[in-house]
Amino acid sequence: MPALPSHKTNTCNPYTGNWSERLLTKADLENYTQLLGWDLKINTLGYNPYAKPLYKKFPILLMDFLARLLPKLSMFWQPLLKFTIT
Repeated sequence: MPALPSHKTNTCNPYTGNWSERLLTKADLENYTQLLGWDLKINTLGYNPYAKPLYKKFPILLMDFLARLLPKLSMFWQPLLKFTIT
């Protein structure tokens, strides 16, 4: 049997193959950037709104609408995050 990974997120998403991991919390990132004197903004990037069939397009538009309506909660289900440091 192979050894268990040392961290619970030390793997890729088995459904999407995505290796992007969120090992640091939003609070950790904000603390690090504050220590450096920088300002951090985190935004979500939505899904592809150009899906061709309507049965694919409707859920995507719904998820993007909910992300705009609930921006803090959307960080848990949106696939991509955009970090802006100034």
